[in-house]
Amino acid sequence: MHITNARVLPAEDSAAARVAVLKAFVGTWEANLPNGGTRQWSFGWSPEHLFLNNRMVSRDANGDPTFILNGTIGWDAANEQLTNWCVDALGEQMTFVWKATNTAQWNVSSPQNGATWEFTPTADTMTWVHSDERLTFKKR
Repeated sequence: MHITNARVLPAEDSAAARVAVLKAFVGTWEANLPNGGTRQWSFGWSPEHLFLNNRMVSRDANGDPTFILNGTIGWDAANEQLTNWCVDALGEQMTFVWKATNTAQWNVSSPQNGATWEFTPTADTMTWVHSDERLTFKKR
């Protein structure tokens, strides 16, 4: 008997296919912060590839966590958009809407406060822009 474990590609309009466009983010990314600390962001698939789970931790210069965010990016069918549903270490819940601005750049916005970010991932770096702050994350 021969058993093959092959992943069947999702239909083009399925939730899994809609989330799969974020595959360039998969991995662990780290940036140095102006205060001497670091920010690490990790992205990884759920077992079914329906969600892109993510965790962001900012640390001060001593390595102590100053902000922790856990989230799950999935297809929000009711609003027809990619959404990152998140909670921080203090229990504050927030959502972020992901929209492609071109094939390599993503605009992420917060419906709660109107803030926006831009993410541009490449093979080994990810650029993050928010207002006048710019970070370059390196893939680890």
